[in-house]
Amino acid sequence: MRILIFWDSITEWYFDMLMWWWANMLKVELMTLDYYYEVANLWISWDDVNDILKRIEFTVNTYTNKYNDDLCIIFQVWINDTAIMWLSNELYTINDFEDNLKKLINVSKKLTDNVFFMWITKVNQDLVSPLLNSKRGISYNNSRIKLFNNVIKNNVLSNWFKYIEMFDLLDYTDLFDWLHPNTTGHTKIYNKVKYELNL
Repeated sequence: MRILIFWDSITEWYFDMLMWWWANMLKVELMTLDYYYEVANLWISWDDVNDILKRIEFTVNTYTNKYNDDLCIIFQVWINDTAIMWLSNELYTINDFEDNLKKLINVSKKLTDNVFFMWITKVNQDLVSPLLNSKRGISYNNSRIKLFNNVIKNNVLSNWFKYIEMFDLLDYTDLFDWLHPNTTGHTKIYNKVKYELNL
């Protein structure tokens, strides 16, 4: 089985030089357990749903071949869609997000029926509104994240795909910089994903 993970910086804790992110934990365990599993971590920082739309078909076709028909896709790329850029007055509306999410779901249907959409994790909004050292005044807040999570849930369920609830999984102590998970946070996410994948 090929497991393709489309993710942003929430999935990769780039402050950890040992690269002990949840996606790498999954990759190491599965590929050690059985050569049948191939895990590809398809991370690009600042990816959002529109970016994934532009490259998903090409990327999936690149990673699949006639010798392996089993495919699983995991998406965790939504945190950047929720960002508010106060200084540049940029805002990705929830309607824009839902339109692109629907397009992504329709494209995914053509590729496999084994798709997981992960919810967005919470942030410590008192400390990321705005994000420290952000030149664009990037801010995140949990109320907006919840709205986007509900859009994910409703659209994914209506299309018979699977979603993984993440919002209440982490505590603030599980966040390295009040936004990205630390090693403890990644371990919690890894255990949750492994359970949901029924591996």
